[in-house]
Order: sequence, then structure tokens, then C-alpha cells
Amino acid sequence: MADPNLPQHRLHRRRARGIERMLTTIRIDKRLHKVLKAYAELRDLNLSGLLEDLAAAAILGEPPLPEADRDPVRRLCDLCGLDPQDLKAKARPRPLRRPAGRPEAED
Repeated sequence: MADPNLPQHRLHRRRARGIERMLTTIRIDKRLHKVLKAYAELRDLNLSGLLEDLAAAAILGEPPLPEADRDPVRRLCDLCGLDPQDLKAKARPRPLRRPAGRPEAED
């Protein structure tokens, strides 16, 4: 059974809109993968569902994790030997590149 603290509305919206799924491969830090997999298991989700929810939260400007889940995730990081600050240094946002031949937008 899914945790009632999770944003179930996201899961419902996804099903209601009939989103088409595809199989993809991503490269991810091994320790981060372990943390995400364990967190998904704790929340009775599969890893792809968790990643979709995290990405949707980021796009919508919502917090990715409920406040109550932050400490358990930190403990999972400790257990897996992951220092989140290491990931933060690697994940600096880069500016979006404009496709070649497109002029800059004027203000």
C-alpha cells in the first residue's frame, strides 16, 4: 500500500492523461542509485515512478520530498556512503544552449 504522505495526486494525474512511457538508460552515481532505490522501496514505488515524481516536482517548482522524509533519506545516504554535497558540486545547472541559427530574444 502506498504511503498516504506521498503526493498521490501526481500519480493520478499521470494515469489520467494517458502518458506514454519509453525505456531509457541514464548514467547515475552508484551510491545515489542505491539511495533512490531504497527510498522508492520504503515508499512502495518503483524507481521509475520515483524519478518521474522527482522530475515533475522540479519542473513544477514543488519540494521533491515531503519534509518528514528528509531525515530518512539522509540516513540512507549515510548508509550508502553518499555525501550529498559531492552531488551538488557535479550538478551545477548549465545555461540552456540556443539551437544554431536562432537569434537571441529581445527584451
